[in-house]
Amino acid sequence: MKKKLILASSKKLLDKNYINYSISRDIYSLSHKDLKKFRIKAPHSHWKYNQKKKKDYIYLKKLYYSVLKDLVKYLNSYHSIRYNRNQWHIILGPWLNYIIPILWDRWETVNVFEKKFGYIKNIVIPENPKDYLVSYDFINFIEKSQRQDWNAEIFKSIIDFKKKKWSPVYKKKKIYNNYFVKKKSSKLLNTIDKILLFFQKLFLIRDNYIFTKTNFEKKFYFEAFFKHLIISRLYTEFDKDINVNLNRPDRKDKTLILKPVKFKSFENYLSKILIITIPLSYMENFKINLNYIKKIKIKSKIVLTAFKHHENDLFKIWVANEKKKLVSCLHGGNIEKEFFFDSWSKYSYKYISWNKDKLYKNQINLPVNFLIFRKKFENKEYLYKDKIIFLLPHAELKPLRLVDGLFCFEVLECFDRWISFYKILDDNKKKFMYWRLGPFPDEWRILEKLKNKIQNINFSKEKNFEKDLLKARLSIHVDIQTTFLETMYMNIPSVVIMNNNFWNISKKSLLILKKLKNANILFNNHKDLANHINKYYSNIDDWWESKKVQKIRLDYLRYSGAPRSVKAKKEWLNFLKKLN
Repeated sequence: MKKKLILASSKKLLDKNYINYSISRDIYSLSHKDLKKFRIKAPHSHWKYNQKKKKDYIYLKKLYYSVLKDLVKYLNSYHSIRYNRNQWHIILGPWLNYIIPILWDRWETVNVFEKKFGYIKNIVIPENPKDYLVSYDFINFIEKSQRQDWNAEIFKSIIDFKKKKWSPVYKKKKIYNNYFVKKKSSKLLNTIDKILLFFQKLFLIRDNYIFTKTNFEKKFYFEAFFKHLIISRLYTEFDKDINVNLNRPDRKDKTLILKPVKFKSFENYLSKILIITIPLSYMENFKINLNYIKKIKIKSKIVLTAFKHHENDLFKIWVANEKKKLVSCLHGGNIEKEFFFDSWSKYSYKYISWNKDKLYKNQINLPVNFLIFRKKFENKEYLYKDKIIFLLPHAELKPLRLVDGLFCFEVLECFDRWISFYKILDDNKKKFMYWRLGPFPDEWRILEKLKNKIQNINFSKEKNFEKDLLKARLSIHVDIQTTFLETMYMNIPSVVIMNNNFWNISKKSLLILKKLKNANILFNNHKDLANHINKYYSNIDDWWESKKVQKIRLDYLRYSGAPRSVKAKKEWLNFLKKLN
């Protein structure tokens, strides 16, 4: 039978008259009906084993800082300016944190395909406009990086780089419209921001630092303002759309000269593709951004944020150009030893975290800031509930970065274990099981796959996560992330099912994981979890309220930087008052 290779996981590229070889495993995210119609083959991920993840992380981290150094020289020359390394790090860091692992993953994916299936000449790709790999800005880049058509262009660029081996013949098909609609700033939010600015001026509130998008609960912002005159704004003046549909790139024959690190062939490819993919906001439209920020008259010397320095290019350029002191803040509940190649602590004046063992000179450990006003079950209220909430993961179709936890391609393997777990549960427990997907797209069609496997399935319809938890007798997690920290803090009986040997954690984290296993909170075997629930569901407090389990729960919360709310609030307010 004839073979063809498809570079995007789209039904429109599949053909019943061929064996359809997919470049990556996310082809199995298509609907069950579509998958049954076609003959499909796909390779396993090169990141199947933790040993390679750890090895690659070390290499990519070294490559990240080497590329940054070379980009500083290139962009200073290109723009005829003299920004120092830290200024460019603030601007480029978030993009480099993603583009380097993305390109390495796609490169290694092609290598794995070659080893398993050889070289397939007939290749079907989406039809894309010219210069489609170039993004307007960081937000546009992140949106594109999860699109099938953009990734197909990346895979094509790798195959073309290796053209002598492949001798490809491409056939193009349109799979969907190539467009980007940037979210418009809410008129209500703009109005609120103007009102807050009015109050700031009216009460002569000190503006020695910017306090924005820091992930506190709303109650904290109200109390900080009304009791302590500490004001947080959105700073919508940085949300202006100035990069879309401006200068078109002219990057023919441009190459970034990179210092060799380890893998010559990949790094030669990288030197060409980085210049092609760098967003307009850092190249052709950079001067336009610079001219705009001159109109922004904010005198604050310090910037405190958890998100804005990461996602907003205009804000990054302003912070870097004006040499503001950036105080960046962690915003999740993960247990990774480091993430984003530890770059936040490198380019920040101060870096706030809450569960790091190793503290750098500029690093501050403060309590988790999104749980200060969170309600807890103090009197076993969960005993009057019956709901078992199974929290489904947010998994991208293709890797964006190297994470220690549930990886995108592992979802389908885990799915089989979740179904096996459900089948072992007693029938009188199954009726209380509710599957909950968070506020993100179901790109792997998990809900559809669950429907096909489980009759009379219950899906949680409650939009508010906290309200849903208040109806729970037990919460089941598939990763040790923010939601697990939240339920542990709220004292809701919580368990985790994951088959993962961590590779990016500290010795202290490893000790906590051993304790969680010892308390029957963390499970690596779905059968053991099902038997545990069958045994304790009716009298769940016999397990959850035992001295051993509660002690380990508190140990985990202390490790995670989640003390009692009064202490956490006091520490944060003291920090904000002294920040200068």
